Amino acid sequence: MTLPIFTGALGSTEVARKNWEHFAAGAAISGITLVCVRTYAVLNPGLVLDSDHKIKKSPEMDRRITTYKKYQEGYGEMLVR
Repeated sequence: MTLPIFTGALGSTEVARKNWEHFAAGAAISGITLVCVRTYAVLNPGLVLDSDHKIKKSPEMDRRITTYKKYQEGYGEMLVR
């Protein structure tokens, strides 16, 4: 991390979904930790669970991770809690 700072947990709200690109880009470029709540993966309409009810596919969570990595410059991380 470039600074010991992290965002508040962003998750299942419409505000977080609509503005994810902005949150992710800002955190990634700044080299800080972006916290994402895993409950959003469960609320995702494209969610696929395996036979043990574990997440097999979550297109929205994939989008969030990909967006963060797109802007990451070697510092910071995306934490899913």
